[in-house]
Amino acid sequence: MAITLITPPRSPALSKDDNWAVVRTDIPTATARPGFLVAGTADDGDELNLRWGDTIRELRFVDTLDGTPLQIRAASSQTEAEYLAQLMEALLSIPAIEAAFLIELRTDGVRLTLRGAVVGALLATSSGVTVTIFGSDASTEYPNLTAALSLYQVGTVAPIARLQAPYSRAAVTDFNLGDFIDVQVGLPNTNQIGASPVYAVTQPEGFAEYFFRYADKYGRPPQPETLLKSDTYAVVAGGSKGASRYRWGSGGSLQLCHGYFNQLDQFFAKPISYDQPDWCYLYLNAEASCGAAITVYFDDGTTATRTVVAAATLAKGLHAFPAGPRQCGMDQVTGWADKTAMRYTFALTLGPSISYELEPVCPEWEKILAYDNGAGGIETVGFRGKTEYNYGSSKSTFRRARTRVQSGDDGEVTNYNAEGREEYRLRSGYYSQDYILHLRQLLVGRVWLVDQFARKFVPVNVTTSNLDLITDDDDLHALEITIQAATPDRNAHNL
Repeated sequence: MAITLITPPRSPALSKDDNWAVVRTDIPTATARPGFLVAGTADDGDELNLRWGDTIRELRFVDTLDGTPLQIRAASSQTEAEYLAQLMEALLSIPAIEAAFLIELRTDGVRLTLRGAVVGALLATSSGVTVTIFGSDASTEYPNLTAALSLYQVGTVAPIARLQAPYSRAAVTDFNLGDFIDVQVGLPNTNQIGASPVYAVTQPEGFAEYFFRYADKYGRPPQPETLLKSDTYAVVAGGSKGASRYRWGSGGSLQLCHGYFNQLDQFFAKPISYDQPDWCYLYLNAEASCGAAITVYFDDGTTATRTVVAAATLAKGLHAFPAGPRQCGMDQVTGWADKTAMRYTFALTLGPSISYELEPVCPEWEKILAYDNGAGGIETVGFRGKTEYNYGSSKSTFRRARTRVQSGDDGEVTNYNAEGREEYRLRSGYYSQDYILHLRQLLVGRVWLVDQFARKFVPVNVTTSNLDLITDDDDLHALEITIQAATPDRNAHNL
């Protein structure tokens, strides 16, 4: 007997998406259940004895029915086809047989197929009619039949999950392998932010490969057959929105890990300031050569192009290309000093590109957040409105017993587990409707405050639970969110 993988999981895929592996067994299940095939005609006095499990029914063929149980009318001058239709009706009138078998009239006879599992063999004796036992009793030969699957992440020895599932009537079952591989997209290098960023294509975390071993499992107690090994499949950290068409990874050899397009599948330009760092995350499903260049569009209609990084061989997996204006050396583009740059395109030599709209000079209070975009990448957004700075704390208290001699500087109620957290209320300023809708991911993904002075990513939590995104027939769209430091202060000072 053998198990067959008929539908492998999607690869590559996002790690939190539903991802089904479908297997089929050739061990008889409901579609190949055993039973009896009764053919021919019977005369008066003939017998038909059927046994399934512990149940026995002894049927007698007679010319004239007298009301005795288990009597079936014999054939008179009927043809075999006519008599088999009569025989089927007679078998349907016997409650034990009708309950245990699916009874059908076929061209080769009356077919009685077991409806469920039976412990014990099928036996039949007859005179007149002929009885053939078909199929095999899977519940006897293969009790407790299920499909077993062990899931492994490449690079680990022990399986990360052991699964089993019963087969359907079509001898098929499936396993949802989504959300088993624990991966999170990695941040870029901190030397790529600040006043003097270092340009380098990095390979952040967030990509993993896995395989599984699978087999039929049965017996008392159930034991698997020899496990078969699947191919290797790939996942990238992230997950699709509800009711998604699971388009991520459908390109096959490569995938841009950003979705700068609206609900009508129309691409839009991402707003960015000159000092704002940003990245283009790319997934490669196989080793490939890739470089990048920017094309700057000036206010007089002219353009200028600069190669950011020459093409080089990149391994399979995630790759992060710095894509912000300062990171790409936009000030070295011909015409930068004499003209006003309005927008630019960051294009990979393999084809994918991101369009940016350059924002005017931004105020000194601009705050930049980096966030996990849920599609295998890290993106940034600038909040250019005025920020409110707050500080919150939490603490527990207890009442201390008074002593006979108590100092005047000892209080009776004391605090413990005191923690403080910096809080910011950020305002985005006005953005396009498409980009405001794009930023709803801030409430779902991991978020960091980009500290360009100290060149670090500071983890924060977005405490806002609802966003007022857009209003119909309104041209001005902005966001306001509150963030809180993810790491509490034990004490508050600047040392």
